[in-house]
Amino acid sequence: RSSDLFTAVPSEVTSVWLVQDRDCILMPSASRIQDFTRKERMDVPSPQCIASLYSESLTTYPLRSGEMVNLAGDSISHHKAKKYREGRSGHQFRGGICESLLHVPMFIESAGGPQPVLLLSLENKLDEQQQVIVASAGVTRLYTAEDEHLARCLAQQARDELRPVLELLDMYEIGRAHV
Repeated sequence: RSSDLFTAVPSEVTSVWLVQDRDCILMPSASRIQDFTRKERMDVPSPQCIASLYSESLTTYPLRSGEMVNLAGDSISHHKAKKYREGRSGHQFRGGICESLLHVPMFIESAGGPQPVLLLSLENKLDEQQQVIVASAGVTRLYTAEDEHLARCLAQQARDELRPVLELLDMYEIGRAHV
């Protein structure tokens, strides 16, 4: 169920980026944030965001490389795809900083080979009291192997729910190429 995407792995911010052509798109309704005062998940009021797959960033890297990214603390700033190395700040985070992230890419087979279709983004892992876990010095990962497995399963489920639409789009593109 798509609602599980936003609750299964406790994170301050959870988003689903969709890939169309060579752009990674975050639709305004595709993110949830933990409201710490009400202790509930809420929609994030945000404009549509687009990240080109031609430009490497921590958002596009998993879709370009096929690798899941699981980082915490300073390892976020030191990742080779980090665009702005001077910080991990983000206005969407209550504390103003990204303490951890787990980015899970999903692909679908198409006539042209595996194509990226979505990215499940989990940021700022929460503890049992629904508080952001801050990475201790030297800690490079906060999301566990179990978190990774669950996130991968949920991303696969979302991809599979999108499969019929993606296959139609692929057939349309093949038809256009032959005209």
